[in-house]
Amino acid sequence: MFQILLPVSAEEALEECRRRGLVERQLGRREGSRHWRVRMPGRLGKLELSEWDGRVWVKVQSEREGKWASTVAWELARLEPTRLS
Repeated sequence: MFQILLPVSAEEALEECRRRGLVERQLGRREGSRHWRVRMPGRLGKLELSEWDGRVWVKVQSEREGKWASTVAWELARLEPTRLS
């Protein structure tokens, strides 16, 4: 498993995921936090996107990689903060 802190907002990261055809399901455990599991329809794998306390990050668990999630995670990490605004 690995986790990457993102330089963009959760909304920007989600929009970039949607642009790639990914869909999300919102979850939440920490008060004031937001958490989504993002998947690619028709393919195995999940990318976890979280926002809490002013930070946004993605996490990929090795058993949920699906041959695409880590690539998308690193691409999101390279986004410019104003790219999607």
